[in-house]
Amino acid sequence: MNTRLIGIDPDVKESGFAMLVDGRIEKLETLKLHVIFRAIELNSPCHVCISAGWLNSIVNFQNKQANTRVRERISERIGANHEIGKQIASFCSYNNVPYTLVRPRKKKLNHKQFTALTGYTERTNQEERDAAMTAIAVLYSIDKTKQKNDTEENT
Repeated sequence: MNTRLIGIDPDVKESGFAMLVDGRIEKLETLKLHVIFRAIELNSPCHVCISAGWLNSIVNFQNKQANTRVRERISERIGANHEIGKQIASFCSYNNVPYTLVRPRKKKLNHKQFTALTGYTERTNQEERDAAMTAIAVLYSIDKTKQKNDTEENT
């Protein structure tokens, strides 16, 4: 079958990148934006899944005790990360690669939780885990849709 899904957790410096092949994690790494564009071109995914923090109603989870300058820097970085995600979506759209924008999970997984859930035992960082979970979320929604369609066809 060879179904390829790419999950991306956008970041200005390096984004989390996960490639799932037939539901299994094949690649998990952090990549610069231009390398992500190339990876999408070379791997011909059936779908790209982008963590889209800008879809959350509240995206600025700041410490109210921090001074104004610190809060402004945090807001600037959040906005820059959102722009990277939008650029990836624009690239996919321009190149006719199907993509889904996914609201990020509120609860982050640590390495132990991630390993228990996925069976992936190699070392990971938070961006990589978030990218993989973004792709896994879309994979499960695709599976549920397929199961629903199969059930409707059999009735």
